[in-house]
Amino acid sequence: MLIHPIVAKLEHMRLVGMASALRDQLVTPDMAEFDFEERLGLMVDAEMARRESRRLNLRLGRAKLKCQASMANVDYGKGRGLSK
Repeated sequence: MLIHPIVAKLEHMRLVGMASALRDQLVTPDMAEFDFEERLGLMVDAEMARRESRRLNLRLGRAKLKCQASMANVDYGKGRGLSK
């Protein structure tokens, strides 16, 4: 079966994450060990992760935050009065 039309249809339906996961599965030799449901599940997970990441990036862009911060960068020194 030709994969290119399938990938094109997935992209046309805006399932870019699934199309990318399918391409990755085709070049990974270990994927032959997985059955259909497992491979489909991996493709659906990739699509969900892509959509969640896109939503987060859109929200962060709309927020127009002045600086990029993370919990790992919080200073818990005694002077700050913060506890982990």
